[in-house]
Amino acid sequence: MLDKKDSSYENIIKVSDWLQVIEKYRFIFIHIFTIVFSFLVFRYLGLIELLPNKENILKWDANWYDSFRLHGYTYSEQWQSNSGFFPLFPYFWRVTQLDPLYISLLNGFIGLLSIFYLAKTFDFKLSVTLLCVSLPSSIFMYVPYTESLFFLFSTIFLVGLKNDKKILISIGLFVASIIKPITIFFIPSIIFMELLMSSFNQINLLRLIKKALFYLLFSVIGILLVEWIQYVQTGVWFAYFKAQSKYWDRTFSFPGFPLTALDWEGEKIIWIDSIAFLIGLIAIILAFKEIRNWVNNKLQQSVVPNKVYLFSLIYLSMILFSILFFNPKMDNGSTNIIGINRYMFVSPFIMVFLNHHFRNTSLTLPQLIFFIILTLFTWLLFGSYEHIQIFFLYGIITIYFIFYYLMMYSTKFKNLWIPIYCLNVILQLWFFDSFLKNYWVG
Repeated sequence: MLDKKDSSYENIIKVSDWLQVIEKYRFIFIHIFTIVFSFLVFRYLGLIELLPNKENILKWDANWYDSFRLHGYTYSEQWQSNSGFFPLFPYFWRVTQLDPLYISLLNGFIGLLSIFYLAKTFDFKLSVTLLCVSLPSSIFMYVPYTESLFFLFSTIFLVGLKNDKKILISIGLFVASIIKPITIFFIPSIIFMELLMSSFNQINLLRLIKKALFYLLFSVIGILLVEWIQYVQTGVWFAYFKAQSKYWDRTFSFPGFPLTALDWEGEKIIWIDSIAFLIGLIAIILAFKEIRNWVNNKLQQSVVPNKVYLFSLIYLSMILFSILFFNPKMDNGSTNIIGINRYMFVSPFIMVFLNHHFRNTSLTLPQLIFFIILTLFTWLLFGSYEHIQIFFLYGIITIYFIFYYLMMYSTKFKNLWIPIYCLNVILQLWFFDSFLKNYWVG
């Protein structure tokens, strides 16, 4: 039998084990506590009016997923149908037999677990993890949307990519490809990544093609599986592409300026979409920088390229390209970039992107000035000059971005992430409340 001393020693070990668990998962505890506490305070002050329930959380795209869960695919030549969406999440929802509120809670758990898996694998700083998990668009991981599952399997793919585990790469690619259609952007991202991982004047085309085909195989099979499922249930080949082009106006066109972001009720959410647009623009500039380095400097092999970062960089660039050239236009000819914030911010790729630059980037003063000028130029693309209220709004957003830039400029500003995080939490709660009230937020 154990004496009292042994029993006390075992208790100390148990406490120590729990403390280690809390330390490992500390960002989850910190963020959940912050969100819940802030929600209760805003609820008490009357700033948040609604509590989520199984009726008010079923909004926008969630209704399409719910219709698929209940009835399978439908296709119509006269109006929008659920053929404009991919099937894995509604199948998963059907299997769980949960109501809209409980599937949202499960999505939230999957989302937080996925973020922890990503942060642990890539050794994210606590500040980076909290900044990313607090982005306003993250509310889409807590509602009946596809984002949590997409985040999970995209993370599995990135972890496989980092550790060169083909089984994780193939699982992540295949499953992600039947969750969301934007996995079609994995294809150019893979080609770009493999090309820049090879020395410029020593490219082994046969090896490059073999590796690219291995990655592409699972992504293409997933997309073809979706098309086959839709054909079996609707009798229409390529029902997704037909539905999106005909009833969501997703067809190729050159962008019209100034850009806008209007939902179907005329409510402007342009500020969050314009932030996502700027991130995409920065990603494109940095992608060209990587290509220049590949051509000019890679023979030195002084720095081993980060394949996960390269993949994420071109993925974010492709999101911007897609929105600019395939989103619908308004009656005045302006391109409507609505939705870009969800595609850009609710993914592991933005976390990899931000973590890479917070760890490896130290801006010079000329670079800091360049990015501030780029930010101001971007706002002009959205007509920030058209009205004093819009001009003032973009002034505030500029300060928000300057905080990010300053954190990469000098260690003296490293703690600026704290006010940014607090602001993000407030905006995230406002987004969630707006969603429950049936306002479009992404």
